[in-house]
Amino acid sequence: MQGLFDNRIYFNIMFVPASMSSPSYHSYVTWYDLGTQTYQGEPEDLTKIEYCQIEFLSKDYLFLVRGFQGTQAEVYRAGQEQPVILSGLCSGKSWMSPSVFDDTVFDSDQVIDLNTKEIRTFERLKEKRVIARYGDCYIAGLQYDFEKIPVSEILGDDAAPAEAAGTEPAFAELELHEAEKRIVSWEEEDQLLNDARTRYAERNGPVLIDTQKYISKYFASDADADLNALEAKSYIYHMMLNSIDYFRSAEGEMTYGLNEGKMDIRFQTDDASRLSYESESADGVPTAERYYIGSESMHYNVDLRTNKYTASICADGNDFIMSDNERCMLLTDGTGISNGRDDPTWLGIPSNSCLFPQNFAMSRLSDFDMWSMTGTEERLGFQCAVIEGTRGDRSFRMIVAVDTGIMLRYEEYYADGTPENLIEATRLMLDEKTVVKQFDPAGLTKDEMQPIDVPAAQNET
Repeated sequence: MQGLFDNRIYFNIMFVPASMSSPSYHSYVTWYDLGTQTYQGEPEDLTKIEYCQIEFLSKDYLFLVRGFQGTQAEVYRAGQEQPVILSGLCSGKSWMSPSVFDDTVFDSDQVIDLNTKEIRTFERLKEKRVIARYGDCYIAGLQYDFEKIPVSEILGDDAAPAEAAGTEPAFAELELHEAEKRIVSWEEEDQLLNDARTRYAERNGPVLIDTQKYISKYFASDADADLNALEAKSYIYHMMLNSIDYFRSAEGEMTYGLNEGKMDIRFQTDDASRLSYESESADGVPTAERYYIGSESMHYNVDLRTNKYTASICADGNDFIMSDNERCMLLTDGTGISNGRDDPTWLGIPSNSCLFPQNFAMSRLSDFDMWSMTGTEERLGFQCAVIEGTRGDRSFRMIVAVDTGIMLRYEEYYADGTPENLIEATRLMLDEKTVVKQFDPAGLTKDEMQPIDVPAAQNET
């Protein structure tokens, strides 16, 4: 964590040396002393760094730059749930990062206004990056050479924060479901995915629809529209495919399975801190814990029966913006294909079977003739749609929150009516202050490092 404390600028630099045959993270705490004007704690040859992540903390902001060669930056203002994401601010493999002060991001000779997104260029900062504010000066430099530059030389004496644009985010139109699945070749499928990932990267995030528009029309207590109209079913299908876009943090409990296979699960996840935690128990006995630390790209799996844990490097995937009608298609040989999005929570059962039920949507709802909405109900404080349908010789019933697409209950039955599976959320809080439990190896024994995990889409459910 970089910050300005006691006349020093602190850095925590984490990276993977490109020369290593297998990934191994290294972290250095270093600092620049403003009193002696010296840089201390110099890491090894920075030109050989392949992956670099730097965090910066000031009074009002958290700044995070991550990704290979530092190609993406996120800025969180205090109390702000969603970041301003700025791509391409870091060039080459320099460890220096942009910094954030007074609603602006500084990078080399450029100042980017976070409200208007306007970029201003200053010759005074040519070949330098502002890295910290100290009194009425900014500390700017390139590599290890620093100097103080008066604020007035950068922003001007009459500079004032720009007024917020105040415009509401634009919503996309809901895409109506097509009865016939699209048919594509492998080459066309690859191109669709590449284009979808490019759209996500260019937009720096997902495309949202106006949930309140459809909730008031179909799911509100006074709504009189047909629940099984094509638009209503397309809406609930879209929400289940993309539920992860409609909340930022979650904490809750759930049960999974029946009888001797039943598990009790607790979970926490927070998008801003990129932390997740889940625990499993059977018959009241804790059996496992899992932790995801996004800032370190690490996933820890703890076996509470043996007190051993494994650590895996989990590489960020490439999310996409894809047509709902392209999520389930047919290849030219008739084989079905499903395109699942990356799961940023890195949770297992809690995400697959509750928070992000995209696979349930693709495997059970992609054929609109095989299911219907039979009503609405309130569950755990959420307005929900009740869905009933068939899957082969089995029947199912699911309860889905209409404002997020989160699945709160799922029941599946054999042909003779015997219960086959039950999944149920028993407690759920969304977008409240979530303090995620963090990994502590004390008292545990580490197993061998596992291969890199690449998250791409969840497996079929």
